[in-house]
Amino acid sequence: MNEFDWIIIGEQPGGLWLLDRLCREVEGGRPLKVGWIRLGELLRPLAVPKAVAAEFSLPIEDSWSLEISTPNQSWIWNHSEGRKALSPSNFRDLRQDPELILHLQALWKYLGASENLSEDSLFQALHPCRELVWWNPQISGKAVTEISGSFTNWTFESREDHTVLNFSDQTWAAPRCIWNSSLIKSHDLIIDQFDDILAFNQDALSASGICPVEIQLEPLGVPAHISPLLFRLAYDGIVDINHEVWPIEIHRKESYVLLRVWISVRRQCSLEDILEKGGRAVSALRTLFPYFDDTLLSIFPPLYGGDCIAESDRNKIESWFENSFREFYTLTALHTERHSVGLIVLPPNSSCHLPYPVGPLMSARNIFEDWKKTTPPSQR
Repeated sequence: MNEFDWIIIGEQPGGLWLLDRLCREVEGGRPLKVGWIRLGELLRPLAVPKAVAAEFSLPIEDSWSLEISTPNQSWIWNHSEGRKALSPSNFRDLRQDPELILHLQALWKYLGASENLSEDSLFQALHPCRELVWWNPQISGKAVTEISGSFTNWTFESREDHTVLNFSDQTWAAPRCIWNSSLIKSHDLIIDQFDDILAFNQDALSASGICPVEIQLEPLGVPAHISPLLFRLAYDGIVDINHEVWPIEIHRKESYVLLRVWISVRRQCSLEDILEKGGRAVSALRTLFPYFDDTLLSIFPPLYGGDCIAESDRNKIESWFENSFREFYTLTALHTERHSVGLIVLPPNSSCHLPYPVGPLMSARNIFEDWKKTTPPSQR
């Protein structure tokens, strides 16, 4: 049996923050032994408010302000140097400006993870997002044992003082086990006995979410003044948030610029639907960057007709979509859930009325602080 002090299952950002903190701790005079079971979800940079990054001691670089752009004008969220600033001063301004409400809804499409927020709640949630940083929740180089294997035939046992996981002809045990996966991935992987133990509320999961199309351009293809996070609206005036607003991440590398444009999709949509919406997003980029075609290096997924894609490529794209999809929620979870002595579920929809992933980070910190309170200093 392989024994650990903690086992973290999944790649959601709250659990990865917890994983990083645990790697710096000791228990009983020795470093903690931490295992990490990856489930396949892709790790990407997240835009988080600078104040949140400071509070959670996240490794970050310089801060910046996001930008909203239409074919005829652009705004910087809370930044007035050089270009028009989008910075409502109070709730009265918000209620008297339908266009401003639309802009807040556009920002929430990327910065949030929930639906049906009121106008005042949107303003409150987005107020701290006026100064943002990239947080890249990677674990490489940490003192973590990565557990790999086939997760199609799990067995699970909750004993008096620890949790036991059996898969791939091996057994793994820990007194503290954290389930840290998306609701979709959890539902796909959990067998009957897990379902009884974890008891996920599938009503909390929205039918829609967002997924990215990734484009690489030569450095000259993207002007230097563009914000690292840009929201492109199809035109001035009222637009359809799901089909005519595209959040665009801009990551400048040494030899190319990575654009990650997010599109709204239903979680059970067809590949053809993904490719069609991805094509619309790329068309929007062509109007935004005049030298797009001249500097284009690559696009993934390839945006040609679904019927022309080879079966192997189709499977690759569908797997990428499954592991890239960012789910939305209709209900918020206000606390972590302890389903047995050693198993704690860290819900991805924790406090999802706040900018994502603030809620999961708060829940992960509560787990960490509870452990510190119950572990005498002499044993740490």
